[in-house]
Amino acid sequence: MALVFLLISIAANVGTNALFKQATALDTYSFHKIALLAGGLLFGAVTALCYARSLEKLDLGLAYSVFSGASIILITLMAVVFFKDPLPVGKIVGMAVIIAGIVVVSRS
Repeated sequence: MALVFLLISIAANVGTNALFKQATALDTYSFHKIALLAGGLLFGAVTALCYARSLEKLDLGLAYSVFSGASIILITLMAVVFFKDPLPVGKIVGMAVIIAGIVVVSRS
């Protein structure tokens, strides 16, 4: 169950970043912008609560490395797909190194 909470925290972290990015695209503090920011804060709370719950059973080193690495990769891919961020070779290599690091840490 701890792994499920960790995966939910990762997904919520991606959602937090997506909503904050969408909010920054709006110029004025309209209801829409405030709703996006509030949604981002709500997702951030889900991130923190689920991550903390996952730590009840998972080692901190494993949980943090998986959370951080998976978040970086998923947020980068989300930004490429939905926000048209560039994906140069350096980012691809960096994500491959992160994946390798997660594998090494998870097997130790």
